[in-house]
Amino acid sequence: MEALQVNAVLLANFHIKSVQVDLIIGLENRLIVVEIKGGHLELQGDYNGNWQIKTPTGEWKPTRNYYEQALTAKHVVRDALTLITHHNIGYPEALLLFSPQLNKNSKIVSGDHKVSVKNLQDIKDFTPFKKNFGSTLESCRQLADRLSLEAVEGVNWAISPAYKQIEQQLRNYGKLYRLSYSENLDSFIDFQFRYKEENLSISQINSIHFFQHNLHIVGPSGCGKSMLAQKMGEIALNFRIIPIYLQALHFERQLGPMIDEEVKLLGYNSAANLLKDREQLNYDIVLILDGINECSAVQRAQLVRCVKIMCERFLIRTMIISQENDPLIASLKCNVFEVQLPNHELKKKIAGNVVDHDTLTLIEPLLEIVETGLEARVAGELGKEGASALSRFGLFDLFTRKKLGGNSADGILALDTLAAYLFDQLASSTTERIVERVFLEAGINSSIIDELIDSGILRRYTDRLSFRHEIFLNNYIAESIVRFSKNQRDAVLKALSSPVNFNRKTLILGAVDDTQILALILLEVVDKELIAACFLGECGRFAQQWVKNQFISIFDGIKNEINDFEFDEKNKGLWNTKIKQETLTSWNQSNLAFIEAVPILFENGYFFNDVWPLLSQLDQRNLDALPTMFTTEMKGRDKQDVIDGIFACMYLSLTGSPALAITRIVKVLHNFHSFNNNKKFLIPIREYLRKEPTQSFGQIYIATSFFKLGEDTKLLYPYIFSILSQKWWVAPYHLKLDICWSVGYCWSNELQRLELIDAVNELASHYSSLPTTIFEALQALGATEADEVNYEQVTKKEIENCLANLDDAEYWPMAYAVYYKQFDHPYGKSYRIQLDSLEESELKAILLMALKGSTYDIFASGLVSKLSTFGTVNDCFYLEKFRMPPEELNGFAQERSDLFFITHVVMGQMGYQITSLLGTYESELANTLSGIAECVYNLNSINLNIVERVKRCQIAINFLKRGDSKYVVDGIYWADWAIRSYKLNDSTNAYLQLGLPEMTAFFCRKALSNPGIQKSILFSWDAPEEILQHAIYMLESIGEITDIARLKEFVNHPKLGRLAIEAIQKLERVNTFM
Repeated sequence: MEALQVNAVLLANFHIKSVQVDLIIGLENRLIVVEIKGGHLELQGDYNGNWQIKTPTGEWKPTRNYYEQALTAKHVVRDALTLITHHNIGYPEALLLFSPQLNKNSKIVSGDHKVSVKNLQDIKDFTPFKKNFGSTLESCRQLADRLSLEAVEGVNWAISPAYKQIEQQLRNYGKLYRLSYSENLDSFIDFQFRYKEENLSISQINSIHFFQHNLHIVGPSGCGKSMLAQKMGEIALNFRIIPIYLQALHFERQLGPMIDEEVKLLGYNSAANLLKDREQLNYDIVLILDGINECSAVQRAQLVRCVKIMCERFLIRTMIISQENDPLIASLKCNVFEVQLPNHELKKKIAGNVVDHDTLTLIEPLLEIVETGLEARVAGELGKEGASALSRFGLFDLFTRKKLGGNSADGILALDTLAAYLFDQLASSTTERIVERVFLEAGINSSIIDELIDSGILRRYTDRLSFRHEIFLNNYIAESIVRFSKNQRDAVLKALSSPVNFNRKTLILGAVDDTQILALILLEVVDKELIAACFLGECGRFAQQWVKNQFISIFDGIKNEINDFEFDEKNKGLWNTKIKQETLTSWNQSNLAFIEAVPILFENGYFFNDVWPLLSQLDQRNLDALPTMFTTEMKGRDKQDVIDGIFACMYLSLTGSPALAITRIVKVLHNFHSFNNNKKFLIPIREYLRKEPTQSFGQIYIATSFFKLGEDTKLLYPYIFSILSQKWWVAPYHLKLDICWSVGYCWSNELQRLELIDAVNELASHYSSLPTTIFEALQALGATEADEVNYEQVTKKEIENCLANLDDAEYWPMAYAVYYKQFDHPYGKSYRIQLDSLEESELKAILLMALKGSTYDIFASGLVSKLSTFGTVNDCFYLEKFRMPPEELNGFAQERSDLFFITHVVMGQMGYQITSLLGTYESELANTLSGIAECVYNLNSINLNIVERVKRCQIAINFLKRGDSKYVVDGIYWADWAIRSYKLNDSTNAYLQLGLPEMTAFFCRKALSNPGIQKSILFSWDAPEEILQHAIYMLESIGEITDIARLKEFVNHPKLGRLAIEAIQKLERVNTFM
């Protein structure tokens, strides 16, 4: 541009309505919106649908449609400029620009009149871009002002010695950051994580874009979240972003002192000076908070509040690391990195970072049983010391013994004793004074504490002690259970069945050294996950071999059962076909656990050769049964019902009566699909399909679910085409459904697509009215695109009729139909296109008409939730019809509940005055819902401050406290669920749980004290355990230390125990660090 000597305004790297715009080139009478992409990786994609990018390893991964990104940016820029200048400026030019150039092997769109596609090196001047006489340099400057973009004045200011000194100090900060965390940074092994439905790795964090939003790194313990966060901090330095890394566990009441302490270690005397310097040189800051899940609920709420204030006050970003999602974290509007446990290849890389190739080969079997990255690293450090034969427990036990050296016996006893104490207290840490007392009572010299800290097993923070990592704590709780029960079988079995030990069952079993006792324990195990863990070697070599031997007899029994069962000839049809119960095998509870473990192991790549032939055997039995199930008077439709019923009985067990063992397995297998993160189970079936020309109906049914909507579906083309063209009329109903869902993805070339279209059209010709599944199959094959284009005229006419009759009540239902047909109509896309093409005023008019014509159904909630975008406070009058709570439970209870609560939220947010309806209904359910809704309304009332909102709720709260309040807890839960689901308010005060914590806690405690009477607002059947789950979940976040005693009553409950334990552990931390 300098060479061309042109006047221009350049706006770069900003957002309009959540759409990122890379660059606007504003010239006099020309406006170009540029979407900039790196082009070094191979791409493929069309005008519609997702694109794909080829990774350096040769895999195709889905990515966003770059063409659509450029087109979207073009539209939002046009809308913004039109709003600012108050006249229609026309459409700017859109340019998809690859820098420096697109990979030559890419196969993407070449561009059209809407979006140009070019390489940076090919841009010589701007004459190819058409003129836009509505655009001026001044309009671009107005846009920059409206977006508060920062003008760049030049670089001369950087010559100032004062600025140079600040720059040097900030650079020194970066060097000290790298030095402080060098152990993790230097040993970091790149891995993939999920980000916005894509797989990313740290090597792809090459843009400041990733640091322009708050970030939440979430994943299970030991998967590398902390290392990833520290690495992200190092990368941030490259973009002039200063990382401040903090351990959330050490947070007490204020964030400032923690930040001061950290920045002092990195060369600054205070956080205030760092903030001042970063403003001088336009640096940014990212505040990294690691382990927020280790804080108590109260601490966590206070910490998030402090972070939110800092982000808003100082315009900094935050990076939160936790093991789970949390509504509090959601209030920070974070992008999310989802970190999974490492796969086998990553575990090899982690272990290989500390051992040579030969040692890595030796310990590779051990890497099959470890789960986390930390365990993989420990496995590598153990090297050739016989670790490959150990259980998960034995792995860490050997590691600890190595660390403690000659004093390992005393050290292990001390760790067991401390772990047993923490286990009894359901705690993760305690004071050093208490540890000394516990050791004294056990005859252990307390001087060993320093040795355990020096070894890295324990850690000290102020006056408190804890295990260095949760994995070590669990390991020694497991050993303490076995050690102090003296290997008693019943004691170990009781520990295995207790919910409190859910996450340490494999460790407990691995800690049992006596193989005779271990064999007796294994005979009684009825836990499918534990059986699968034994098979995979997590519980040691003996348990692994014992379980493998048992599976041999289990599969023999499954084969025999398939051969021996008989159908009940009196019951036929899709929902009625049953098996004679006396012909089924009498499996005991242990056998059933082994059967239920098969899908778990199948997912990990085992048992394909055992299960797949059983499907063929099962289908043959189904065919053999047909002659006895058919009767002479049956016609075609009746016979089809028999076929459908037999298949449903075998593969879905719809009747609810006892089923075959193979049915228990395939019901789970059918839920596997191509989005499953573990792809091991796909490997053998790919090979099998490529070499076997025929598959039975059942095998195809399961295969379609494995490959659903994925690239591998193309392997099924010959089988799907054969069924569509030759076997459709004898294929079972549920297989037909899967065929229709898969047909759009199973073709590899145009000839195959056309053959499939012809086959489906031939089927369609036999129906008097076209089934939805057949129509959707044609849609997926692209056979209805011309019809959809033609239908746009029908849609356009419907909208025109509505706009011409805005005040005619007869047209309001038609407008509502236009609204919901974009979601629920065969040609829904045509409705979306026509609505998107409307002027803003016309769209608002249509939506307001739709609101007036809306009814109680599944689409109304979405419309009501957006009222503030197209209506005024007076339009809330049309919501009055939704203020009536259901007097009794009926169909669509979830949708009615959502709409009821959302209506009150919107009325409050828009300042609409409602009349109280407390106590005006006959049923307790309706009166309860009314009371909760009025609390929701008051909490969201825009015209009141927070204190007044809470005060206004008191009348409704007192009303709800009358009687046994059996519906209240469930009502609170689903009211908050509706607010979250429809994203109606960013403030935590908008939720009952957080806006009215005392009220919510009161009713949670009341529910836990009267568990048997609890009722659901959605379901007519008794569901007290589900309500109690809600109560425990909410009490975990808002409860007090005094609630622990109440929660302990549920720790051994088979369904509520785990949840109660988690709540207790989090509440216990209130005492720990308050």
